Amino acid sequence: MPAIESRHFAKMALAEILPVLLDLLSQQNEEDDEDDWTKSMAAAACLELLARNVGDEIVQPVVPFVEHGITQGDWQRREAAVMAFGSILDGPDPSTLSPLVTQALGALISMMQSDPSLQVRDTVAWTLSKITEVMLEVVDPSMHLENLVTALVLGVSASPRIVNSCCSALNNLVSQLSQPPELLGDDLPTSPMSKYYSGILKAIMPVSEKPSNDSNSRSAAYQTIATFIASSADDTLPVVQEVAAAMLARQEALMSMQTQLVGIDDRNNWNDMQINLCVVLQSVIHKSPAMITPFADRIMTNLLQLISASGRNSGVLEDAFATVGALAGALEASFIKYMEAFSPFLFSALSSYEDWQVGLAAVYVVSDISRAINEAIGPYAERIMVGLIDILRSPVIHRQVKPNAITAIGEVALAVGPGFAPYLQTTMDILSQAGATAASANDVAMIEFVWTMREAIVDAFIGIMNGLKTSDRESDCQLQLTSAAPFQPYVGGIMGFLSSCWNEDERTDQFAVSTLGLIGDFGDTYKSSVRDALMQEWVQSAIAYGRQRGASKQARTNAAYAQKVRPFRARPVLTMLSGHQGSLQVAATSRHFFSL
Repeated sequence: MPAIESRHFAKMALAEILPVLLDLLSQQNEEDDEDDWTKSMAAAACLELLARNVGDEIVQPVVPFVEHGITQGDWQRREAAVMAFGSILDGPDPSTLSPLVTQALGALISMMQSDPSLQVRDTVAWTLSKITEVMLEVVDPSMHLENLVTALVLGVSASPRIVNSCCSALNNLVSQLSQPPELLGDDLPTSPMSKYYSGILKAIMPVSEKPSNDSNSRSAAYQTIATFIASSADDTLPVVQEVAAAMLARQEALMSMQTQLVGIDDRNNWNDMQINLCVVLQSVIHKSPAMITPFADRIMTNLLQLISASGRNSGVLEDAFATVGALAGALEASFIKYMEAFSPFLFSALSSYEDWQVGLAAVYVVSDISRAINEAIGPYAERIMVGLIDILRSPVIHRQVKPNAITAIGEVALAVGPGFAPYLQTTMDILSQAGATAASANDVAMIEFVWTMREAIVDAFIGIMNGLKTSDRESDCQLQLTSAAPFQPYVGGIMGFLSSCWNEDERTDQFAVSTLGLIGDFGDTYKSSVRDALMQEWVQSAIAYGRQRGASKQARTNAAYAQKVRPFRARPVLTMLSGHQGSLQVAATSRHFFSL
């Protein structure tokens, strides 16, 4: 039985409710501000919810209202008709709506281009954004696409009030038509949107350059530019490169204007533009690392200046750090040349406990840089580890940062390899305490947090152990075992922790996937010396979970790995390096205290 069972009260009352809502839709006033919550807006919101609840049964009584109102002379009736149509698009079965949407699309495009009322064109743009979001399959590129794009571009160039919905519709078109689900993640040579790229971006660029952000139009334009870049096919990359160069020049011009800012409004506007520019640059970097490489020095110079100039503005710092992380991922080992200049800002941000979003952004970029430059992060590892451990100890910083800090520790360990050994004791002590965090049965948010943290802990164990190993080649078993020996005393305690978590009902699939991977790594690394730990009954249950029908692809892969390397018979135990006996238990008197 579903958690919430509909009693269909709304369906039974539809004949009484719907006429009232449709009448209220027409009660707009010329002087209504777009930001005011009016009767007609409330009625439209209610109609949307009603459509989701009753489904197909709402279509038949609404269609006459739409057909009659859309031809009326007064703008209120036309706007109400279009609003009613847009409000019922999400709820009824698409097969019921498709003929109606196909029939209406031409009229809506025409109204978008020629209706004299700004309010009507605004609602038409919103309805087109809904169609492209939930009913895009009815948009036949050979019949409708050119006229639709033309109408939306005209809207972008018109009133700021319409820009948001036009940009939303363009985003839907390019993200869905340029990247079919069956080719998701693959580069496409071309797409149905390719021939419109130059014209659309030329229309949007001036909107993004406006000095004000009326009706959020400028931010919407930047978001659309970023979406078009992310969705670009190969034949549009020259256009993307032109946009990237223009954005970089714009950022440099903004940096030169910093000393001319007067008052808080100027500063906020400047910050908003910098954030938007960072979003676009991130999109370019992710789309084509090769394209961005020649601009890397200019980008990093701008980002360092921006971070230095941003003061304590968390929004700017978050996006600047995210752009640094994206650039590190694109440049990989070549990013090391920027570390000396960037590291002071990174260390400072890791201690931003009050501005926890900045601390979180710094944690993310630690992971990005660790993956990019690997062992070259060694000279900075001690300061980074101090910052991450202090985050886990802090009772002040938002708890959301802590699982990400644990994940970053695993990334640092994997990057520095055997060089992580000096931090092993402290790290394992604090992860022990973090692993003991529990939640009450009725605290849903805390339960979710605990499992997120447990997932991060297991991933950190995987990173630490695999980092300590100096070789992954089977022929180097002795070398592999010797280099990973400092971690082996913790295996028993870790397996106890995993067993305890596995038996809890709230166990997440991601925790299961990571656990199976760690079990496989234990068996692959330590062989028969951990045979007893890996022969426990719960381990076989975990493997069975990963191999069951319906398990995720990654769960099946990790289960097969764990089964393959699990030692079923005794083998000679290789001589181990000396080490203390560790366990994943909370030491209340430990000086490495974990704090929520």
